Amino acid sequence: MPNLRQQITSYLTKVAVIVMALLLGLFVFFQIRREQETIRRDAKELFYQIEQILRENRRELESVQEQYRESTLHRAETIAEILGDKPADKWDVEELKRIAAMVEVDEIHLFDKNGVIVASTVPEYCGYSFDDGEQIGFFKPLLTDKSLRLAQDITPNTAVSMPMQYSALWNKSGSFIVQVGMYPANVLKVTEKNELSYIFSLLRANNGVDLYAADPGTGEIRGATGKDKIGKTLDEIGISLKIAESDHDGFHAVVDGVSSFCLFTELDHSLIGYVESRETAHHSILVNTGMMAAGLLLVACLMVLSVTYYMDKYVIQGVRRVNEALKQITRGDLETSVDIRSNLEFSELSDHINAMVKSLLSSTRKISFILNQTDLNIGVYEYSENMDRVRYTEHVPQILAFVTPQNAQYGLGREAFCAIVDSLRANPVEGEEGIYSLRAGDSTRYIRLEEISEGSETTGIVMDETEEVRRRQEIEKQRDLDPLTGILNRRGLDSALGELFRDPDKVRHSAIVMVDADGLKTINDSCGHFNGDLYIRGVVNALSRYGQTLEGKYLLSRNGGDEFVMFLYDYPDDDTLLRDIHAIRQYQDRETVAMSGGTAVRLHFSVGYSMRKDEETYYGELFRKADERMYENKRRRKAEAGQHEYYETLI
Repeated sequence: MPNLRQQITSYLTKVAVIVMALLLGLFVFFQIRREQETIRRDAKELFYQIEQILRENRRELESVQEQYRESTLHRAETIAEILGDKPADKWDVEELKRIAAMVEVDEIHLFDKNGVIVASTVPEYCGYSFDDGEQIGFFKPLLTDKSLRLAQDITPNTAVSMPMQYSALWNKSGSFIVQVGMYPANVLKVTEKNELSYIFSLLRANNGVDLYAADPGTGEIRGATGKDKIGKTLDEIGISLKIAESDHDGFHAVVDGVSSFCLFTELDHSLIGYVESRETAHHSILVNTGMMAAGLLLVACLMVLSVTYYMDKYVIQGVRRVNEALKQITRGDLETSVDIRSNLEFSELSDHINAMVKSLLSSTRKISFILNQTDLNIGVYEYSENMDRVRYTEHVPQILAFVTPQNAQYGLGREAFCAIVDSLRANPVEGEEGIYSLRAGDSTRYIRLEEISEGSETTGIVMDETEEVRRRQEIEKQRDLDPLTGILNRRGLDSALGELFRDPDKVRHSAIVMVDADGLKTINDSCGHFNGDLYIRGVVNALSRYGQTLEGKYLLSRNGGDEFVMFLYDYPDDDTLLRDIHAIRQYQDRETVAMSGGTAVRLHFSVGYSMRKDEETYYGELFRKADERMYENKRRRKAEAGQHEYYETLI
C-alpha cells in the first residue's frame, strides 16, 4: 500500500494530467473550430469566385450564341439568293458542296413545299422530312408560315454524333426551304470555358484541397480538380449525397481513404464541393498543441513538486506521529495520549482521539453488561465489517430459530447471520412497524427487529412478540365482527368494501342487497330477547345458505338491530347477478326459526337492492338506493299482509 506522500504525489499527478487534458482538449476544440471557420471562409470565397466566373462566361456564351444564330441565318439567306428560283430538286450534290464551301457552311439541305429533303450536300439525307424526328421536326412551323426565319440551338447531329447549328428559311419565291448546318467551333470554345473542370483549373486552391462539381440528382461528378474522379459518384468516393445537399455548414467524411472536411453549395444547377484533408487542415493545430502541451507539462511538474514538498513538511510528518500513538492504543495501551500541537488541526485531532479512547472504555463496559447480564426474553447482537463472526446473547438463536455453535459469543459467521436477518426482513407484518413473521415448524412467530449502525459497526435487538401481536390481531378481528352472529359488523364491512373498491377489477358486476328482519320487535316483546336473538341468528343462517348458492362472491354483515347487508360481487355480467338477487325470494317467508320451548316461527324479511354501474368507484350511493328500495318492499309487504303480525307460531 502506498504511503501518504506517494498518494498525494499520485493524486496531484492525476489532477495535473486531467487538468492538462481538459485544457488541451479545450485548446484543440477551439483550434478546430477556428480552423473550420477558416475553411468555411476560404470555401465561400472560392464559391463566390466560381459564381462570378460562371456568370461572366454565361453572358459571353449567350452573346456568342446569338451572333452565331444570326450568322447562320445570314448565310442561309445568302445561299437562297445564290440558288435563285431554280427548282430545288435540280441541284446536284457537287454544286451544293461548291456553294457550301464558298459560303463557309458545313451542310446545305433543300426541302420542297411538303417538307421533304430533295437535294443535299449529304445525299443520304434525301427523302427525310420534318416528320422524321424531333431534331428535324423543329423546322416544321415553316410549312405554315413562310415568313419565319428559324435558328435551332446547338444540338448533336444524330447521324454523325457531332454538335451542329442549323438554320432554315424560304427562298424569295417561296418555292423551297433552304437549311444550312455549321459546326459551332467558336460557341463550343466559349462553352468549354463554362465547364467546371476548366474553371477549377483557373482557381488557385490550397495544397490538399480538391474541388468537385456533381449532379444534385444522381451525385455524378461532372467536374473535379482530379480528372480521375470525373464520372464517379459522390457516394463512391465517400461523400454522402444526402448530407452534401442538406449540410451547408460543413461535415467530416473519408474521401478516397483520406479523412477530410467537406463544404458543398449549389451553383448553376450543380453541387460545388470544397474538400480539404484533415492532415492539411490540422497541421498547424498539431504544432500549436504540441507547444501548448510542453508548457502545461512544465507548469504541472513545478506545481506537483512544490505542493508535495510542503505537504510532506507540514502534514505527513504530523500524521506519522499520530499513527505511532494510535498503534500503542490499538495494542491495548489505553494510557497513551496524543499530544501534537504543531498546528490547530493537529491540536484538535489530538483532543478528539483522547476523548474517543475514554468513550471507548465506557462503551465497552456498557455493551459487555448488556450482552452478558440480561435474562429477559430479548436478544442482542453486534458485529462489524472487520469481524468474521457475530457476537450475540444466548436468547438470539432461540428467537431467530437457528442452531448456534458451542461458543455463543463468537458463534455464527457474519455472512450466515446476515442472511438469517435478511430473510426475516423479507416478511414484514402488515400494520406492524418493525415486526416480522418467522415460520418455525408448524407455527408462526412474530419477531421485533431493531438495528443501529455506526460506521462499520452494527448493533441489533430481537424480541419475540408473538403473544402481543396475536392479542392485537384477535382484538382487531373481534372489533370487525358482530358478537351475536359472528358475521361482519358495519365497521368490518366498510373496511372490506374499501379494500375491494381500491381495485375495481376485483368487483366487476356487483350489487348491494339490504335485508330487514320483519317482526323482530314483536318477537322481543312477546317471546323475550333470547328468542329475538334466535330469530336474528335464523336470518343470518338463511342468508348464509343463500350465499352458498351464488355464482359470484359475497360479503355478509349485520349493520345493527334487524338490518343486514349483503354485497354480491365478481359477477361476469348483470344478467347473472340479477338472477342471483331474485333468488333470495326463495328464502323470503319460507324459512322457520326454532324458538325456546319447542315452538317455531316463520322467518320474514324485506329486501332491497342496488346494482353498481361500471363508472362507480364509491359504494355510498349503492347503500342509499338499496335502503330506499328495501323500505319500499317493507311497506308493500306490510300493506299486503293487512297489518297482521309478521310471525306465526308453528306447532
